[in-house]
Amino acid sequence: MGLFGSASDKTPLELPDALAQRVDDLLARDDYFAAIRLVRRETGAGLVVGTRAVDHRKELRDSA
Repeated sequence: MGLFGSASDKTPLELPDALAQRVDDLLARDDYFAAIRLVRRETGAGLVVGTRAVDHRKELRDSA
């Protein structure tokens, strides 16, 4: 799938470790929408793919 993913693919975008950490930091501050904007800006992902990536990170955090 690669870094960018596609909206029709239901598999969440796999974020590089450094970006995943930055997303986790934003989620820890309850800044969900900033996390989505960051993923979209850094990866070029669209809204659906970027949101899925952030939602996946949020699920990982909540399950830990």
